[in-house]
This record gives sequence, C-alpha cells and structure tokens, in this order.
Amino acid sequence: MQHDYNISNASRSNVRADINGLTEAIATRNSGATAPPTQFPYQQWASTANGVLYRRNAANTADILDGTLAETLVVAKSASYTALLSDHKRTLVCTNSFSLALTAAASLGDGWECGVRNAGTGAITIDPDGSEAIDGATTLILYPGQSCLVRCSGSAFYTVGFGERINREETTLSGTSINLSTTIGAGANRVVIVTDGLSTNGTSPPVLQLGDSGGYETTGYVGYTDTNSGVSGTTYSAVNGFALSGGWGATVTESATIILTRITGNKWAYMIVGSSELPAVYHGNGVKTLSGELTSVRLTTVGGINTFDAGTATVQYDL
Repeated sequence: MQHDYNISNASRSNVRADINGLTEAIATRNSGATAPPTQFPYQQWASTANGVLYRRNAANTADILDGTLAETLVVAKSASYTALLSDHKRTLVCTNSFSLALTAAASLGDGWECGVRNAGTGAITIDPDGSEAIDGATTLILYPGQSCLVRCSGSAFYTVGFGERINREETTLSGTSINLSTTIGAGANRVVIVTDGLSTNGTSPPVLQLGDSGGYETTGYVGYTDTNSGVSGTTYSAVNGFALSGGWGATVTESATIILTRITGNKWAYMIVGSSELPAVYHGNGVKTLSGELTSVRLTTVGGINTFDAGTATVQYDL
C-alpha cells in the first residue's frame, strides 16, 4: 500500500479513508511493485517485485538497498544459478560443481550482498556478468568448505571474509601403497605431510608419489634424500617418487615433516626433514612437474614391494 502523504480537503468520510490509507502505507512500509509516486528523504519502501527494502537517500534523488523481504534466508543450490536482486542478504549453500552467475552490478546496485558457501565436494565458480570483476578477477572459485560474503559496489564485486582454509586428513599406514589424500584442490599451493612412526617390513625405501587427474605419476622426480647417523651417511636419489630416506631397513621407524610447495603452474618443490630411532637424521629436496593440477599424494616403496606395518601420516593443505 502506498500513499502520497498528502491529506486533501474533502468530506469527513473521504478524509477518514485518506487517513486510513496513509496509516496502512506506513504499516506496510509503502509496499508496492514500483516506488511510491511521492518520496521523501530517508523514506523506506518495500519492493514486492524484487523482494527488497529500499531507503531514500538524504538528497531525495535515489533509492538505497536497505534490507530484504525474503522469508527464507538460507537457500540450497545444487545446479547452475544466477544470483538475483531478491537474493540480497541471503546465504546460498551450494553442493555439486557448478557456476554461480551474478546479475549485472548496475542492476543489483551498491550495497547488494549475498553469502555463498561450498558445502559439497566440487568447485563453485562465482562468475560476474560480462566483463565485470570479483576481487579484480573475472571469476572466483570456492573449494569445498570455503565461504565468503559477496558484496556489490554498483560496478564490481568484492568478497568479505574469504581466506585460506586448512584441510587435514590423518591415515594409518598399511599395505604396499596408501593414499594419503585424493581431494587436494586446484587452489592448493602448499601441502604438508607429517609421518609418525612410519615402518615397513623390508629394505626398500619409502617414497612419496604425486598424482593429478591422470593418476599417480611414477617418473620425472628429480632430487636426493640423505641419511646421516653421525658416523656415516647414505644418499638415495628420486626414482619412482620422492625418497623419504637415504637408506632403509625393516627395523627403521621414521618420523618426518614433508613440505610440497608450488613453484609455478604444476611444478612442485619437495623438502623433507626427519629422524629415526637409529639414531639418524633425514633431509632431502627435489622437484617434480606434473601433467595437471595436483589432486592426490600417496606413500609406497621403491618398486612397491614392501608393506607398511606401522605409523600414521597426516596431510594438511591450504586453499
């Protein structure tokens, strides 16, 4: 209900009806499909067409987004969707992998905002209209567990509260090879692997292998790992993976920290520092260029002939 806020001279019944119309307009926040015909500075009106609440600016020249009329504020999305003006102040909880398009910034207006959370296992690509940008880029990818508030300036989009997320996976070691993680996303630039009490039943040194969408790669590893017991030392070069030790035996129990760091593109640097009960100290480094984005890491042994019989490995990676 809307009113011009002008009570005209008329008969008593007409004046009463006019006053009732005015009070109804106040009670319903001047609701209507279009703006009231007469507006005043700071006046609110509820847009039933767009599901938002507007407030008139101080100069009485334009409307400003001031709230939402939505009655459901957390909405699930599982397929391609375009965020609308009516999604102002909502949170979109997304699953699967799809593109979340944004209506043109000029249509949404300065102050429009919408929360987005990736609650699934795929990637959610936030895609502004045309050549418009979000945080200066043409798109923004939210990986599993990530979320942000998308805010519009009227010409571009910005995120609030979007930062790194740390994923952590712990695995008990067993078998001749074991996947430590198969969910590393394209946004990962550093992966940290910590082994505790790692042991095998043979003399074949354990190695770390990297994988992408094409599977684990068993060639192209360049690097060395040294073992130093204070009396003597041995060195082992990378063969079918990055070596965790310069020498190995069935009685060795190793605890180590391994760091994988993206150099550029799909090229990764490897570094390991560790120790065993011998006592011995392990340290090494190397480089591996993958065919695609790093998605997984696993432990096995040279030749894959020995079995892990004790220990755990924890993987952490930042997105």
